[in-house]
Amino acid sequence: MDKRKFKRRKVGGTEGNQIVDNIEPNGSAPKPKRARTLFQPSQKTQETEVSGAAPQPVEPLESRRQRDARLALETEARLKAEEEAQRRRAAARAAAKQKAAQRQAEEARKAAEAETAHKAEAEQAQRLRAEKAAAEARRAAEEAAQRKAAERRRAEKARNAEIARRKAEKAQKKAEAARSAEAEDVGVKAEAAAKLEAEEAEAAARAMREAEERAEKERLEQEKAEVERREKAEAERLEREKADRLAKEKAEAERIAAEKAEAARLAEEQARFEAEVEAQLEAERAEAARLAQQEAESQARLEAEKAEAARLAVKAAQRDAERAQEQADRRSADQTEIQAMAEDSLA
Repeated sequence: MDKRKFKRRKVGGTEGNQIVDNIEPNGSAPKPKRARTLFQPSQKTQETEVSGAAPQPVEPLESRRQRDARLALETEARLKAEEEAQRRRAAARAAAKQKAAQRQAEEARKAAEAETAHKAEAEQAQRLRAEKAAAEARRAAEEAAQRKAAERRRAEKARNAEIARRKAEKAQKKAEAARSAEAEDVGVKAEAAAKLEAEEAEAAARAMREAEERAEKERLEQEKAEVERREKAEAERLEREKADRLAKEKAEAERIAAEKAEAARLAEEQARFEAEVEAQLEAERAEAARLAQQEAESQARLEAEKAEAARLAVKAAQRDAERAQEQADRRSADQTEIQAMAEDSLA
């Protein structure tokens, strides 16, 4: 065996600097060895270094699953919160409707009470009018009875006066007969008696006339007093009717004003309640729109994240394919270089 030392030499070539161990024992051909080439960066790495952008890391599948699960839980919680808000709004609307129904029932009850009170007032007024009419009828009956009694008294006085007149006439006739029959036979005494009887008859007639005059005067005074009493009663009745009418008109005006004020208050409350309900509904619609917008934005973000994850997965697959292709190209180049070195050695 040749004890000569190994000698290193450089082998030129087109594939870069190559260093091989060359042993020439007894003129035998050197054993070909694999060339050691410098690191050649891939095209993707060169593009990254030139552009200056950092490579995007691929998100792990477990992280994506956790994120999707978290988004699903958040979406479910948001939907539950929205359903709860809708239930609360429905409960609020139901409570508002119940309150409106109660208010309408209260208004109906108040209207019924007012109608009942109005009917009671009308019945009381009718009863008072009936009582007044009955009192006037009784008073008229009493006045008629008094007039009849006065007429009976006047008739009695007239009858008594007629009886007295007839008695006087009879006495006068007797006196005249006595005078005519006993004119000659009867003396001064008979004439004096006749004269006295005539004077008595004249006095009776005068008393009867005075009684008639007094009765007529009393009748006229009673009629005058009756007329004054009737006029006074009529004036009092008219005054009472006027006062009652004014009181009823005032009460009716106050009732109408109170009803108008109550109607205005109820209308104001209804308008305020409708405005509150409309504002609440508007706020609920705005909240629903906001939640829908948030849901859409969340869904859009989720879709964008999914698209980004898919894009990153595609890029990662492309990068893996490029690396595999680079490795295959490198192996092919190494094989070609080995073959070329082998051919050079043989040559």
